[in-house]
Amino acid sequence: MFFVPESSLITLENADSIIQQADDYLESLVNNKTFSGSVLLARNNQILLIKGYGCSEYIYQERNTSQTIYRIGSVTKPFTAAIILKLYERKQLDLNSKLSQYYPDYPHGNQITIKHLLSNTSGIDDYTEMETFDQKCQENLTIDQLIEMFKNVPLQFKPGSKYEYSNSNVNSKSSNFLMIKISFFFSIFY
Repeated sequence: MFFVPESSLITLENADSIIQQADDYLESLVNNKTFSGSVLLARNNQILLIKGYGCSEYIYQERNTSQTIYRIGSVTKPFTAAIILKLYERKQLDLNSKLSQYYPDYPHGNQITIKHLLSNTSGIDDYTEMETFDQKCQENLTIDQLIEMFKNVPLQFKPGSKYEYSNSNVNSKSSNFLMIKISFFFSIFY
């Protein structure tokens, strides 16, 4: 992501030139295989350039467009953590609350806290390491279907006793499934 500095005023006289420069620059990055994505260049609420660059799927040469949906992976994790911590800051949520408070039928939910989920100390197995992951990630699963993949797998260790990174704690593919359930709970009841 890059921004045109405020001092680089885009006027009617130079807008076409700046747009062309931006387009040429992005095309050069694509040609050098250092960029692939979608770009929106705007000034004063007016869209100047909206375009896809490179391929979203190189095997099939599927070109990016301004409407391409990207798999953003772990980018959502810090946002989810920030939302949870904002609820904590507002005293709407206790980090020591048990998972069972928000997800009553989750096995071991009475041992796992929100803090354990955020800090990767829950003991929940990482579903991306499971044998079924490659096949399941091709499916359009709901949050609950993703949770079903691992919720009955024994904990890897006692919650809070050890750190082990697990996508099952705060995950992007499932929209941060356990955390989103907790966040959703607060959006309804508070």
